Amino acid sequence: MGRYDEAGGIWSEVKGVYVGLQHGECAYCGRRVGKDPVDAGELDVEHYRPKSEYHLLAYHPLNYAVACIRCNRGLKRDEFPVAGVRMREGDDPAAMRAEEPLLLYPIGDIDEDPAD
Repeated sequence: MGRYDEAGGIWSEVKGVYVGLQHGECAYCGRRVGKDPVDAGELDVEHYRPKSEYHLLAYHPLNYAVACIRCNRGLKRDEFPVAGVRMREGDDPAAMRAEEPLLLYPIGDIDEDPAD
């Protein structure tokens, strides 16, 4: 199995993009985050599928989302529950629907619409 190694962070550079795509809401609880500069420290750029298990997706743009610190660090952490067969060696999230993730991905159309 591969390994994820990061020399430097890029998250502050992409955080605003994902806040906008998610309409300022946490990917998991829906709490409003990131619209106020005071909130900027209260959210993380989150790896939807954990980089510790899905090393090929560590820098894939469809594997990022923003989450409040409570959800990301306190609840989700490195968890990624699936109903189907885990596909750790995949490198395209859109081709990994067979995993049947139990967490909805809040951006794009690779998953069910969270509003539904």
